[in-house]
Amino acid sequence: MNFRNTNALWSAVFMQTLKNCGVRTVVVSPGSRSTPLTAASAEIRRLETVPVLDERSAAFFALGLAKSTVRPVALVCTSGTAAANYLPAVVEARMSRTPLIVVTADRPPEFQDCHAGQTIPQVGIFSHFPVWGKNCVPALTQVSLEEARATALEAVRQSMAQSAPVHVNVQFRDPLAPSVWEKTFPGEIPGDFDVQKFCVVPQAPMRDFLAPGEGEAISLDGKKVMIVAGTVPPGQDDAFNIERVSRKFGAPILADATHPLRHFPPARERLIERYDAIFRNAGKPYSPSLDALRPDIVLQIGTLPESKFLRAWLESLGETPVYLFNYCGDNTDALRRPNAKIVPQRFREMWNNVFCDNDETVPANTDFLAAWKNADARFRTKSDAYFRHGATGAGTPTEPQIARFLCENLPESETAIFIANGMPVRDMNAYCPAGARFWAFHNRGTNGIDGTLSTALGVAHGCMEQTILYTGDLSLLHDTNGFLIAPQFCGNLCIVLQNNGGGNIFRHLPVAKENPHFEKLWLTPQRADFEKIAAAYGVDYARAGTLAELGELLVRFRSRQGIHLIEICTDGEASRNIRTELSC
Repeated sequence: MNFRNTNALWSAVFMQTLKNCGVRTVVVSPGSRSTPLTAASAEIRRLETVPVLDERSAAFFALGLAKSTVRPVALVCTSGTAAANYLPAVVEARMSRTPLIVVTADRPPEFQDCHAGQTIPQVGIFSHFPVWGKNCVPALTQVSLEEARATALEAVRQSMAQSAPVHVNVQFRDPLAPSVWEKTFPGEIPGDFDVQKFCVVPQAPMRDFLAPGEGEAISLDGKKVMIVAGTVPPGQDDAFNIERVSRKFGAPILADATHPLRHFPPARERLIERYDAIFRNAGKPYSPSLDALRPDIVLQIGTLPESKFLRAWLESLGETPVYLFNYCGDNTDALRRPNAKIVPQRFREMWNNVFCDNDETVPANTDFLAAWKNADARFRTKSDAYFRHGATGAGTPTEPQIARFLCENLPESETAIFIANGMPVRDMNAYCPAGARFWAFHNRGTNGIDGTLSTALGVAHGCMEQTILYTGDLSLLHDTNGFLIAPQFCGNLCIVLQNNGGGNIFRHLPVAKENPHFEKLWLTPQRADFEKIAAAYGVDYARAGTLAELGELLVRFRSRQGIHLIEICTDGEASRNIRTELSC
């Protein structure tokens, strides 16, 4: 045992146990009180320690890394408001069901409630968003070391089992530096104490959301089945088995661009791309009748899709049975429908345990699917013609064209795209073609623009191939501190920035009409020079004037590790007008 004080030994046990339980990365921000944890993390073999200066960016970076690796990532910060900066990412992790292990260093109990410097109440600081929490006060006893080991093990187990954040608060007394001798050390701890042997975990925690069960039988035979897919937690998509059900029962699939089903080629023939336009135009003379589209049963995968017109129609279905498939058992029925039932099991277990009449010879309901495909074709014809006309890449592109171009003209398949909230995710939902092959990542737990850049950097850090961040200007400006990680970043992130000079998503709201304060208080036009911002952080910068130039730059940056920013200026008003034209 080569330790010199309690904190160093306790932290080594805690961090080594995290690593033995499957944690591979610790994201740290500099600070004094967290020194024992940071130092211990840096000394453990095959445990990556990534420094990120800004705690808010660090938390979102860890969130993105957890999304792309489907593995808990540990966060370490010092005491005081450093911990408070984690809150937005912790909220998103809980709402998007992403595993995070948040470890906050704290001042000891005797410094609490007396206005000691850098001391705030940290136990419970994240409210009910962590699914589990523990407060620890390291001491020079065998029991305290056993607590460190048990706490780390339980933190990983709870985070993985519930696919959610957990919070461990550690109240360290001095000395904090591992090189400082503690007078009473090692106390009752034997001099030959072996951390490696002590931290052996018989079996690392496994992801096991809910035990399989028989559940209520769902008979789909002879029924008009519709599958609605919104956002699902990382690693919980199960597109293969959902497509299997769709194929067997002739069920149309209405999936967000954020759901893997939208990018699953076998499901292409049953995917409905322009469902938003179908419901947006309901009741107009040229619109198909919605009576033929009415299902007998709705299978909802994850949360509801983003389209408010689809949501309004689903709400109008009244007593139609709705089955909510969500591994974690969350209630994902934002419409509070009377016949909605939660099915808290893995979808792949549904085939034998829940679905009745599972003989492969059961015929599909071809008329129902045909009605949906015909309605989809009515609105796809116009949009497909528009995008084909712009495929030459000449002229200043509209924002819908940029979204479509990214879906159809990636340098290679299997590219990851992080889709920012606002108009990028809406354009992807409206215009992403069925079967476009890429991995979609997003922060759709709370739909905010917090930490967009940092989360995308975390996704890219965990991916083997190029990751594209598709974002607007306000989302990027909201998180420019994320660029501070550039010197330590391992990966390839290419940012496609559509700069329309402000929050043009608000042009689609009623407040935009005849409101004298609209531009100042909602549109918030910005004059930031992104070329200079990129230069300040040492980030590659290029400007694209056409789609052809955008494609060339994506290819050029694909072979270069690091962060690359491609700015393409758009006309927000022209883009809004073309969306209106394509939606009818």
